[in-house]
Order: sequence, then structure tokens, then C-alpha cells
Amino acid sequence: MVNTEGTNFRSGPSTADAAIKKLSKGYEVGLISTSSDWSKVYLVNSQSEVLEKVNGKVKSIKTIGWVSSPLLTLKAGQ
Repeated sequence: MVNTEGTNFRSGPSTADAAIKKLSKGYEVGLISTSSDWSKVYLVNSQSEVLEKVNGKVKSIKTIGWVSSPLLTLKAGQ
């Protein structure tokens, strides 16, 4: 969960990478991995999921990006 208002959701693990969108405090993200000071996450409460048909089955593709790790707080049980 994002713990700071206006947190940048970026295209890569650097402040030099483009900010895709700004996230509000409390925005829920799913953790994929953590690498040094950056976390690779997907947007949980996003309307920007893409549906793709693969071999006749519809599959959801989440929006994936990077957030500075100190700006995230793990929910209980994670």
C-alpha cells in the first residue's frame, strides 16, 4: 500500500524513468519483487487492466511499474 500522497508509479526503477501516474496515499498495489530501493508492483484497484484473448481464453494483464520501496507499507500478513 502506498504510504505517501503523490507517489510516482514509474516505468522503471529510477527517478530518470518516466512517471506513468501519481498514486494517492492508501492506493493498493501488489508486490512482484524488490530490488535495492525499488519495488516492482502492479496496480490492484486499477481500471487500466487489459483483457487479451490467448488460445481462445480471455486473460487479464495488470499494469506493472516501479515505486520507491520506502513509499510502500506492507499490509498485515504479507
